[in-house]
Amino acid sequence: MGIPKTITAFFRSLLFLKRVKPDIVVSFGGYISFPVIAAAAFLKIPSLTHEQTLTVSLSTLLNSLFCKHIALSFAPSQNKIPRFLSNKSVVTGNLLRSAIFSTQSTTLSKTSPKKPVILFLGGNQGSTAINNTILSIIPSLTKKFFVIHQTGPQSFFVFRKLSAANYLPLDYIDQNNIGWAFHQADIVVSRSGANTCQEIDALDKKAILIPLPFSQQNEQLLNARWLKRLHPKTIVIIPQLSLTPKLLTAKINQLLAVHHQPQTTPPSQNHKLLRLIHRLIQHAPKVY
Repeated sequence: MGIPKTITAFFRSLLFLKRVKPDIVVSFGGYISFPVIAAAAFLKIPSLTHEQTLTVSLSTLLNSLFCKHIALSFAPSQNKIPRFLSNKSVVTGNLLRSAIFSTQSTTLSKTSPKKPVILFLGGNQGSTAINNTILSIIPSLTKKFFVIHQTGPQSFFVFRKLSAANYLPLDYIDQNNIGWAFHQADIVVSRSGANTCQEIDALDKKAILIPLPFSQQNEQLLNARWLKRLHPKTIVIIPQLSLTPKLLTAKINQLLAVHHQPQTTPPSQNHKLLRLIHRLIQHAPKVY
């Protein structure tokens, strides 16, 4: 962001907070959150910062100097908090969207796959690396599997032209359909963002993870390794540099052969973070 922009953002945040008059401020990371948290501290508004990933970002460390609590998604992240701030840290888990626990779909329920289902996810915008890898193997995959593919908006026009049976390309799988897609899936092939990994963990899905190689502090690889430690038999990690159509097909077939009965875990970790926020609100002083 740069020092001049940070200073400008701080004063704009002061004006905004004075106008909105919140009881507390909650940050979910990102460098743009720091001026707001600093301005809240200046106005004596209590705040909480939440770290979604296994790594602890610079913005979270800066925010923690001014916050009442540091909420962490992963227990190992506590080791990365400076000792003088450790009394502020609480492992709450991540906020999981309730939609992933729904088995219904508002638009796709009539789709009834008769074959094992592979769900390809590449984030909201899709993944060029995953899309390029599967483009040539969709005809062979769909002979054995039903493929649900979140292509991303930029690639959708390419994949919607494919006329393969047992293939459902979608530019984006929204909240009304993501739970249905997850529950249909026998195997998930995805990047390894923190939210995705925790959703796969909560739903106990077999998955092939392809970490984004240039993520901040290599966080996607760390997320994937965390999930692999929890589910060693049902999680496969493929580095992007090693990703080929042949390797991906082989790993899908290997994982399909693994006998596994998913044990879905309700999102109780959501409650811990929400209770922390509620407690902060209850004890927030009236500063206006």
